[in-house]
Amino acid sequence: MMEFVGPGLNILSKVLPLLTKEKDPLKQGYYVCMSAYNFAVKEVLKQAKEDKKLEGADFRVLEATDEFISPKNLENVNMSGFTLQGALSHSFINYADETLNKLAPNYGINTTQIDRLMTDIHSSFSRNLLLVLTDAKTAEKVEGFRNLMILDNSQLQLQEVLETVCKEKIKKLGGTDLWL
Repeated sequence: MMEFVGPGLNILSKVLPLLTKEKDPLKQGYYVCMSAYNFAVKEVLKQAKEDKKLEGADFRVLEATDEFISPKNLENVNMSGFTLQGALSHSFINYADETLNKLAPNYGINTTQIDRLMTDIHSSFSRNLLLVLTDAKTAEKVEGFRNLMILDNSQLQLQEVLETVCKEKIKKLGGTDLWL
């Protein structure tokens, strides 16, 4: 019998061994965010391939993006001050976007094409990050990073996460979220 692997575990699959060992919440944050970003890039590029939006692109880039997650890149990003609300304006996103813009031309994707996809990549990143932070199977693996964000950003952020999770669960059950 095949065990179901939830979306949060899919996103973190490349870094689970690193997260198991890592106790530093800032390093956990790096692995979590890079995994969510990497997964977002793959989702958006796969859709662009299906929609034939990237003519002439070498889609081996989908595997090359795994390089984002490398522990050697930890020194390039300071994860302190990271929040869910400010995720897209944090220096992490700048670093990840710059890395993608440097990598893409090696695979026949120019920066103009990537710029057109960036809104979708950022949207997917935010959704993936929220999934990882709230999924029952992954939340405990990233508890240090979750706690750091809550300490840095008060109960308001926790409230936002809980409301989003409730809305998603209600929609899955076919209900309405009007009471939130």
